[in-house]
Amino acid sequence: MLVGYLHPGEGRPPASLEAADFDVVVAEDAAEVPARVDCAVCHVADGWQRAVDALRDRAIPVVVTGAAATGVAADASRLGAEFAPVDELAAREETLADRVRARVAADEDRSASDSVFAVERTLERTDEAVFAVDADWTFTYANERAGQMFERAPETLVGRDLWAAVPNAASDIYDEKLREALETQASVEFEAYYPPLDIWTEVRAYPDADGLSVFVDDATAQKRRRLQYEALIESSRSLLAAETPEAVAETIQRAITDLGFEYNCVRLYDATDDTLRPVAMSERAEAELTPRPVYEPGEGFPGQAYEQGRSMHVADLAAADPDADTDLGELRSAFYLPLGEVGVVSVGAPEPEAFDATDRQLLELLAVSADAAISRTERERRLNRYRAVLENTAEMAYALDEGGHITLVTDALADRWGRDPEAIVGEHILRFVDETLVEQTTERLATTESDAVVIELDHETTGLGVPVELHVSPITDDRDQGVVGVLHDISELEATRADLEHQRDRFEYLFHELPDPVAGIRVEDDTHVIRNVNPAFAETFVGADETAVGEPVVDVVELSDDGERAFSIDHGEGIVERQVERVTTDGTRTFAFRAVPFRTGDERRVFGIYVDITDQIERQDRLEMLHRVLRHNLRNRLTVIDGNAAMLADEVDGEPGVTLLDGIRSAAADLTALSESSNALQRTISTPESELSREPVGDIVQRVVDDAADELRCDATTDAVVDASEHVFRALEELVDNATLHGAPPVRATATADEDTATIRVTDGGEGVPDREQRVLTGEAEITQLTHSRGLGLWLVRYVATSLGGGLAFEDDGRTVVLSLPRVD
Repeated sequence: MLVGYLHPGEGRPPASLEAADFDVVVAEDAAEVPARVDCAVCHVADGWQRAVDALRDRAIPVVVTGAAATGVAADASRLGAEFAPVDELAAREETLADRVRARVAADEDRSASDSVFAVERTLERTDEAVFAVDADWTFTYANERAGQMFERAPETLVGRDLWAAVPNAASDIYDEKLREALETQASVEFEAYYPPLDIWTEVRAYPDADGLSVFVDDATAQKRRRLQYEALIESSRSLLAAETPEAVAETIQRAITDLGFEYNCVRLYDATDDTLRPVAMSERAEAELTPRPVYEPGEGFPGQAYEQGRSMHVADLAAADPDADTDLGELRSAFYLPLGEVGVVSVGAPEPEAFDATDRQLLELLAVSADAAISRTERERRLNRYRAVLENTAEMAYALDEGGHITLVTDALADRWGRDPEAIVGEHILRFVDETLVEQTTERLATTESDAVVIELDHETTGLGVPVELHVSPITDDRDQGVVGVLHDISELEATRADLEHQRDRFEYLFHELPDPVAGIRVEDDTHVIRNVNPAFAETFVGADETAVGEPVVDVVELSDDGERAFSIDHGEGIVERQVERVTTDGTRTFAFRAVPFRTGDERRVFGIYVDITDQIERQDRLEMLHRVLRHNLRNRLTVIDGNAAMLADEVDGEPGVTLLDGIRSAAADLTALSESSNALQRTISTPESELSREPVGDIVQRVVDDAADELRCDATTDAVVDASEHVFRALEELVDNATLHGAPPVRATATADEDTATIRVTDGGEGVPDREQRVLTGEAEITQLTHSRGLGLWLVRYVATSLGGGLAFEDDGRTVVLSLPRVD
């Protein structure tokens, strides 16, 4: 122990100090006493109070010694020192060294006690429940919050077994994780539901050799917010699938309810009478509130929010205009959100000021997404109307022989080319279109596995002055070779597509705002440095975790090639959007990248958002394929061909004219039948489930057999009930027609049923459906140029069966076609 002795004029310390195991430093004044001493002994002399005061300022324990005198003890105590008079020490048989040792020990105890008190005071002030247990799981400490958690006074927990205090409903996860921490001597963090208080807890446990220190925080608000975000994301996905404004409204209503707001109503704008009409309402609102009124724009809170195009928050309905939203029952606060120009959403709560900033942000994000979804459905409805009109309008069509000479041209196409149809027939196609079109069409027909190709062309290639979609099908029979082409003016379609594309990008941005990779960027001397990243960013890009902070963004996000690496953004342009490819943890993906610049003071910042659009691009490709079907006009024009050929046959005698005309009529009839089957298949695909009825399968078969022109055998007495529509009858008619036209008598239709399935069999005495067609139709073989079905009739049967949960099969070497349908009785 190092002791400082302060006694002016004395050169030696007292004998008791020299005899003790002390290192003694003698000083003339307080400044000469080293800071590292464990204790200082100050002899009573002139100025001793100033010396003690100086030593205590340096937190050095002090013992004052000397002869007892009036006021010395009081002064020493006031200065935080201890007085040890020489005569008192002698009376107690103590030495000055004994008193120094006691003073140092007391000071150390006081320091430790003060530290413990400071720690306990801090733990009592925290919002977390804090408790400690020893290695035997006995409480050694619990703060006030821990007492609330275990529903006991904190002092009664000390000495009690932890597992006796934890409820059974929460013990499993606590037991597993806390034992893991103690056994592995590694800290753990976990989330667990705590039933007694109906809260979610976030737990952190820190082990040491003596036991565990456990911190438990109430994470209910964070858990609720996370669930709300998940519900918002799921609702956004549902909005993508909604096909009508009413379906979008129902989806919004359910989404708001899932977010925890059980009183809500969605109104859509009705342009016919300029009103906002309720179309979707939550269960509690419908059960507890009076029927919601119809508002005009500008009327009441809903009408005001719609007319002004901004959300309205009414924190206290009791203090608001009672006519602004009528008959709200027990509701005390409300939030109104416009859906662009299509409607408005009303959300209520039974508590005043129930909508905090985060609630309002979530609801506004959902409303914007819903607005985009409704706009999308309206544009798709308009596009579908356009397509329907297109299919029933005279089209531009032509036919070419094997050498490329025009053998048929419609009036509409001839008018576009500025020539009479008669003058065009016989001319070579190259007189009217660009050579690249012929080369492209020939190449596509040679390489495709389908019976037709579809090519989109600009206005220059066709010489028509408008963009068109060209459908080309080969003419292939034993006598004639060539192609038939139909041109569709897609000017309006292109404009509509562009509009839909814009809306889709806007909606994708809104939809993916929360879950997609986002990086906060700060601009330092035109270098874009990562300031922070969200979890999705870290999960999506390799090495983009918290270690990426402070790195240039172009060094973190790996490109798929050696393309432009610049992150150039003009802060005067607003949001920057680009389509990019980036390497992710799932390989190379395509993103719609958006950079949103803003300023914070003098600092330039950017939010970089990566929206994964790989799946959307693939889905767009599939939608384009749906447009590639034979048009209704092809059948009309083929009817004209057949009629003209029939009239020409009356004027032609002998060979080879009659034979050639028969070939033309046969080819036209085949193409007409193919067109009819294509239209039937298309109608089947677009039939909504609401048009289905239920009938006994025996009645269905009997009606088709009765309507057939030829005599058929029928054995269909079963009363098993199946889903039916006009397409089920059409499918059965196709089977009967195939049997009578392409098979041989006798033709027989039967219907049987087991517990789950009704089975219809149509059998004829012909050669049957070829094996290669059977395998294509049943999915056992892929469609190729060598293996495909010659018509669409059996494809129609297959689609009808599969759409109703049934199937198509073949028996007896293809002479029996089997249509199975699930029973619904």
